[in-house]
Amino acid sequence: MLDKRDQLIRELNKYVQTSSITADDGTIGIIIGGSQSLVLGTEVALVSIVPDDFGDPLKNKLAISRNGASVTLDENTLGGGEISGLLRFQNVDLTEGRNLLGRLTLGITTTMNDQHKLGLDLDGNIGGNLFTPTIFGTSNILPAVGQASGSSLALGIVDTTKFVASDYELAFTGGATGTIKRLSDGVITGFDFGTTNPVILDGLSISEANVGAGATGDRFLLKPFCSSATNIAREFATPRALAVSSPIAATLNPTNTGSLALSSLSAKTFATTAAVPIDNFRINFTVAAGVTTYDIVDTTTATTVAAGQPYVSGQPITWAPAGLPGFALTLTGAPANADVVDIGQNAYAALSGGNATSMMDLRDVSMFDGAALTDGYAGLISQIGIRAQSANYSAQVSTNIAVNAEKSRTGVSGVNLDEEAARLLQYQQAYQASAKMIQIAQNIFDSLMQGLGR
Repeated sequence: MLDKRDQLIRELNKYVQTSSITADDGTIGIIIGGSQSLVLGTEVALVSIVPDDFGDPLKNKLAISRNGASVTLDENTLGGGEISGLLRFQNVDLTEGRNLLGRLTLGITTTMNDQHKLGLDLDGNIGGNLFTPTIFGTSNILPAVGQASGSSLALGIVDTTKFVASDYELAFTGGATGTIKRLSDGVITGFDFGTTNPVILDGLSISEANVGAGATGDRFLLKPFCSSATNIAREFATPRALAVSSPIAATLNPTNTGSLALSSLSAKTFATTAAVPIDNFRINFTVAAGVTTYDIVDTTTATTVAAGQPYVSGQPITWAPAGLPGFALTLTGAPANADVVDIGQNAYAALSGGNATSMMDLRDVSMFDGAALTDGYAGLISQIGIRAQSANYSAQVSTNIAVNAEKSRTGVSGVNLDEEAARLLQYQQAYQASAKMIQIAQNIFDSLMQGLGR
């Protein structure tokens, strides 16, 4: 029965790592999670799977119940075993993979949609969304279970190039103040909605609709990337709706004497149509004492909007005021004094593929941890590969440890058939030797009796 009890404990350790404590009465207490008693004397606690603190349907926790009280265990304290491994995979590895994929899709869909809206389609209409935009909802902002707070939070996108593949935990320390913890690396950032609302963090905006309604101790789980990969879809099916045309065009003045050449031109801020055209702009170059500068003049309003700007070949010349149509023009070569470049509405937009080129240029934008957009998927796969390789290595190490431990155990308490066979031969020979001694003693006794009879 003791051997059977030990065997049951060993089988239990396959699921979750335990510690055993032998009591004075001969019973064994079983401890899990570092300090929680699973078996204590004749009392047994109930173990179950429960939601996490925020009721996240994509995560689970292990809980132990005793005398009506339930304690949620941290999987980091569970040690080895199948259960702790599965929980860590679901709550850590799978979450990281989901966030990496979600960041990729959210970054691509947002940047592609923004650029697509700056072009014109085949019918001359301003482009709309190319992909279904992500709308942050209740699945992205989870309050702690049982929390009765009047606070209402909202998420928004500010800069896709600063995204970090992580969830965030927001905790209030006052009505409008608190901290935001990035769960991927534990970095903590303070906030005060009373001073700054929204708060900008990692390319996201976090705002509170009713500033000051938060209560001390209130917590929220922010999951900006959990649903973007699930909801991605195209917005239209006809190629006529592709806004690949550029609404603006640049023209080098035929009287220019320098070596200027047009490299690229893209619309900024928002697109325009022939019915609502962009203002006409002229870039005037000045070369004096070996220094080249330029002025940007809005010729529609006869206003100089930028003056004395240094010119660098290959560096974009950008005019993108808030709320107004703008442009980004890249020139190469060296202008001569008084050279001119004119920018205005594209009269042949239906023949232009300028916005398609701008969308293609997004592939080289540094977006994911400093890597280009096209490298985002490779980075995602490498991270998942590292996780999988680490899991395989850990499994091999654990297997080797378990095998060695079992060998050590059987070396002490197990049965070695070769050793037992040798001992049987030894006992057999000892028995035969004893029988021989008895036979000799019997012969001596018979000889003595015969001598006395004479």
